[in-house]
Amino acid sequence: GVVSGSMPGMPGGVGSPARADRSLAGEFACVDQTADPGRFVACLALLDAIPFFRDYKTDSRQALGLGPGDAVLEVGCGLGRDLAALSAVVGPGGLAVGLDASLAMLARARAETASGGGTGPVFSAGDALFLPFADGAFAACRVDRTLQHLTDPFGALAEMARVVRPGGRVSAVEPDWGG
Repeated sequence: GVVSGSMPGMPGGVGSPARADRSLAGEFACVDQTADPGRFVACLALLDAIPFFRDYKTDSRQALGLGPGDAVLEVGCGLGRDLAALSAVVGPGGLAVGLDASLAMLARARAETASGGGTGPVFSAGDALFLPFADGAFAACRVDRTLQHLTDPFGALAEMARVVRPGGRVSAVEPDWGG
């Protein structure tokens, strides 16, 4: 099944499709081409510190119904913090894979989630529209505030559904920009 949600009450200005070209939110699709990727890292860190964001992220991870030994994919993993939480749920016998188009974000995610024990999240560079995984490879897939930056969000959702096994779950959480 597909679990979906939106983030009601988000302002319709910054990051709305009409203003995306002038906002930080609108630039997330091209992090690696900007002069200062650090401002995107700071933005994600700030959002993680807000209780509303922490709460909905926890809810969306729990909605996946994961357990020890499961395999999960996070599309648009950013700093890898949500993926680290998913990795803790699936444990050393499971697999938590984070995919992001940004090499800068992946480098930061690897640094932030590095563990001395050799277990933990695995990161991959890739395109949400062409996921480099076999059909049914994952028990669940999650995307959070990433679809808004893609040229074909429905294509990305179709890809996510393809790589989730029958009976698995896809969780997609995106802002409602009021449009």
